[in-house]
Amino acid sequence: MALIGSVGLASLATYALRHHFPPWDSAIFLVGALALFLWGARGEKVESPWPAPAEEKPFSPQQRYIVGGAFFLGALSWFLFSENRLSRPGLLWLALSIAAIVVSTWPQGQPSPHPRPRDLLPPRARLLALLGIVLLGAVFRLYILDSLPSDMFNDLTYNYRETERILRGEWMIYATGFPGREPLLFYLTALLAQVTGLNFYTLKLITALVGTATLPVVYFLGREAYSDLVGLVAALLLAVAKWHVLISRVGFRGILTPLMVALVALFLLRGLKSGRRSDFLWAGFFLGLSLYTYTAALALFPATLLGLALYALAGHARDLWRVRRSLLLALLVALLVSLPMLRYMLVDGREQFWFRPLTRVGEVEEAYPGPLEEILLGNLLRTAGMFHIRGDVVFRVNVPEDPHLDGVTGSLFLLGLPLLLVRWQRGGNALVLTFFVVMLLPTALALAFPREVPGAVRSGGAMSTVMLFPAVAVAVFGERLGALFPMLRSRWGWGGLLAALALASGLQNVSLCFVEYPKFLPAGNYPLYREIARVIDEFGDDGPVYLKSVPFWDDKDAIRLQTKEHPEWGLHGEVLTEIDRAFFASQGAGQGAVIVNTEQDRASLRLLQEMFPHGLTLYYRDEQGRPQFAVFLYRKDDFVP
Repeated sequence: MALIGSVGLASLATYALRHHFPPWDSAIFLVGALALFLWGARGEKVESPWPAPAEEKPFSPQQRYIVGGAFFLGALSWFLFSENRLSRPGLLWLALSIAAIVVSTWPQGQPSPHPRPRDLLPPRARLLALLGIVLLGAVFRLYILDSLPSDMFNDLTYNYRETERILRGEWMIYATGFPGREPLLFYLTALLAQVTGLNFYTLKLITALVGTATLPVVYFLGREAYSDLVGLVAALLLAVAKWHVLISRVGFRGILTPLMVALVALFLLRGLKSGRRSDFLWAGFFLGLSLYTYTAALALFPATLLGLALYALAGHARDLWRVRRSLLLALLVALLVSLPMLRYMLVDGREQFWFRPLTRVGEVEEAYPGPLEEILLGNLLRTAGMFHIRGDVVFRVNVPEDPHLDGVTGSLFLLGLPLLLVRWQRGGNALVLTFFVVMLLPTALALAFPREVPGAVRSGGAMSTVMLFPAVAVAVFGERLGALFPMLRSRWGWGGLLAALALASGLQNVSLCFVEYPKFLPAGNYPLYREIARVIDEFGDDGPVYLKSVPFWDDKDAIRLQTKEHPEWGLHGEVLTEIDRAFFASQGAGQGAVIVNTEQDRASLRLLQEMFPHGLTLYYRDEQGRPQFAVFLYRKDDFVP
C-alpha cells in the first residue's frame, strides 16, 4: 500500500509542478511520496550483483615496452593531422598503434566469466520484449519522417554541405562551417547517402537510425547496473520519450551524445564488475570517439573521471586498484582515438573550436546579463525544472516550454532518483548518478545566454541515465506486487506491465510529437522552402526565377539544396532585396518568374503588376487554404517603364 500511495502522491506532485501550483503544494506531495516510497522499498534488491573484480596480472617487461612504444608511435601521428585533415596514413598509423596495445595486453587463456545479471524474465521473453521496444522506437522516429518536420532549415544546410565535402573526398577533423561542428554525424550521413543519395530525408534518416540504435544500448546499460526489467523499462520510456524522439527526427548531431554516454557507461560498468580488459578498452574507444560527436560531449571526459572518483569514495577504491592497468589502457586508447581532434582543438583550430562553447560560458559574444552567481543559480534551477516545470523553448526540438518528461515518466523519476541517491554507495550507482549530473552541465553553464536554458539538445547526454531512474521505480513496484501476486512474475505479468507503461507514456507522447509539435513549426509545418524549390524546377527552364527576399522568411541555401534540376540557383543574383524597375528593364526577351511573400510584401507584388500588367499571379496555399507565397509570371515584352 505504501508503494501505491507513493505513486499517487508523486503523480500529484508532477501535476502540481507542470501546472505551476504554489511551491508548497508540490513540496508536500513530493515529501509524502518519497517517505512512502523509501519506506516501501526498504530491503528491496535493486542493484545487480556486484562482485569484486579479479586481480590483474602485472605487465611483463615485454608488454611494457610494446605498450609504451605503441603509444609513443601513435602519438607521433599528431604530425600527420595538420590543416584539419584526417589523413589516411595518420589513421592507419593510429589503428596499428591501438591494435598493438590491445593485442600485446590481451589476457591469455579463457576470458574472465562475466557476472550474471539479475534477470527476472526468461531469455526468450526478454528478447521478444526488446525487439518490440526497438520496433516501437523505430515507428516513433520513422513515421511520416519525410513530412515531419517538412522543411530544411539553416542548421541542416550546413550538415548537407559538410556531408558533400566528405563525399568529394575532403576528410576533415572538424567541420568549419560557422560556427563549427563535430563531424562524426556527417561521416555517417555520407555512408547512408551511398544508398539513399544525399537529400533532406537522408539528413533526418541518419539521426532517426542513431536514435533507434540507442535503445538497445540503454537496455544493456540498465540490465548491467540493475536488472533486465530496469533495462527494458528504461529502453521503453526512451523509445517513446518526446525529448529523444524529436531530436532523433530533426537531423541534429546532438543525438549522438546519449548514445556515446550509454556506451561509455555500459562498458565501464561491465569492466568494473568483471575486470575484463576488453570492456575497458571499448569504454576508452567510445570515450575518445565522443569528441567527434557534439560539443556537449566534452563533459563526458570529466564525467568519467569524476564518476570513478566517486565510485572509489563509495567503498570501491580497492576494486579500482585491482583493475588499474586496464583503466590505464582505456585512457591510452581514448587519447589515441581522440588525437586528431585534440590537435585541432588545442593547436590548429583552437580559436574556432572553442568559439561556440566560450560564447555560452563566457562573454565572448554577449556580456553576462547580471551577477554571475545569480545567473548560475537561475540556470541550475531551470535545468532542474526542465523535467517537470518548463522545458526548452526552441520549437525545432520541443513543444515550446513543455517539460522534457511526460507525466508518467516524470512521476516515476521523482521516486527512482531519490532511491538511488540514498543508495549511492551500492553497485554502480555512483557512476550512474555522476554521469547524470555532469551531462546536465552543458546546458546549465550557458551563463551568457540564460534564456537558452534549459536546452533539450545540450542536456541530451543525460537522457541515457535519466530513464534509469523511473525504470528502477517501476522495477521496485513490480517486484513488490509480484511478491503479493506471484502470477505477476510470469512472462505475461511482466509483459502486461511493459504494455501498460507503453500505453500510459506512449499515448501522451504521440499527441505531443505528432499533434502538438507540428503546430509550432513555421507556418504549421508547411514545407515552404521545398515548395519554392519545386517552383524553381517547374519554371526555371523557361526563364529566370527570382525570389524577393524578406528578413527572416527566406533561406536561399535551404531552397537551392532542395531543387532537383537547378543546383546553382541563388548563386548568381536570383535573390532580390528590392523590386527595381531598372533591373527588369535591362532583361532580355523571354519570360520569368518572381516569388513573393504575399503576407509581408504585398507592395512588391503590386509593383510587379504595374510593370507587367499582363502578368499572372499564382498563389500557393497550405492545407488550411492560407496563401504562403505567390509566383508572379511575366514576359519581358509586356514591360511598362
